[in-house]
Amino acid sequence: MSEFSAGGRALAASLVGAGCGIASISFYSSSVFIAAICEDMGWSRGSVQIGVSIMILSAMITAPITGALVDKYGPRHVALISIPLYAAALGIFGYLSHTLTTFYLAWLIISFMGAGTLPITWTKNVNLWFDTNRGLALGICLMGTGIAATLVPVYAVSLISVFGWKQAYVFLGITVLVIAFPSTFYFFRVPEGHSHQNFLAKTPQPKISNRRMLSRSEVKNLFSDHRFWLIGVSILLIAAAVSAFITSLIPLLMDRQMSLAAAASYAGYMGLSVIGGRIFACLLYTSDAADDS
Repeated sequence: MSEFSAGGRALAASLVGAGCGIASISFYSSSVFIAAICEDMGWSRGSVQIGVSIMILSAMITAPITGALVDKYGPRHVALISIPLYAAALGIFGYLSHTLTTFYLAWLIISFMGAGTLPITWTKNVNLWFDTNRGLALGICLMGTGIAATLVPVYAVSLISVFGWKQAYVFLGITVLVIAFPSTFYFFRVPEGHSHQNFLAKTPQPKISNRRMLSRSEVKNLFSDHRFWLIGVSILLIAAAVSAFITSLIPLLMDRQMSLAAAASYAGYMGLSVIGGRIFACLLYTSDAADDS
């Protein structure tokens, strides 16, 4: 338990960050907003969903950039800068004109401003703190997305019912800032011995991870390995199918004569399956690591 004793606070901050990132807040609230936007603006459902597609497709560009920035400057630097930017970008929706062009532009801005809140930022730090219990720690970290999937749809409905969909996005941004920034500032630190670990740090932390960085030749060999690309393509296809289902779920339920609030509550149950999936996956990872050792 020494890893959890030393890295527990960083792990908790990673869970909060993953739950408040763009892959959680914007993604799991999208189907709620699609229904409200179509009703308010008179746009077709397909036109509104293009905005969400822009965010998802932009991740193909922003994720590698974020990964490079995390490697160079450290996950703490990236998270502390990106959280306020993402919160501010969500507020853009509160001041949109009634055109699809500005709507799409807002999604593009959100995609780039919030890129530093993607799971790679949070899991990078977990990998630095944990070796023996890495699978369990990663599962706990990514449970944040499941918690968001459970709570965010219902929360978004309550905001929309009181403030309207534009101001609801503003309050979502404020929520992200209030919850994620303090936990990241005070607890999201990297172990001593890793570069950039002293940024705004108050006390040094013990070095945990003993795994070395890959050399340039090893990275080159990795990218030339067909198994690497097979995994990447598989993840892409799965993500496309899951994204299409999640972003369309609430409008489809409303087509079955459900109210927005009822549909959001049903969509929230999906978060429980995400949490269960994280736990199951971490157990498989831990079992496989034990077999290898």
